[in-house]
Amino acid sequence: MRAATVGPTARTAPARTAAQAVAGFADHPSPLLRRALAARPGLPPEAYARLAVDPTPGARADLAVLP
Repeated sequence: MRAATVGPTARTAPARTAAQAVAGFADHPSPLLRRALAARPGLPPEAYARLAVDPTPGARADLAVLP
């Protein structure tokens, strides 16, 4: 049986889709969820903009350490 090969685009597409799917949680009432989201790289800029003004200091701190 021959192993299937997967190109770089196929490998990154699910990660991009997942990042866009969770970006909607940037306004979630749970500070723990928003903080976990703030530490995640690869979100859309709009999600980072909402998290940058989050009232939870931990969320802003986690966001600040992302490259």
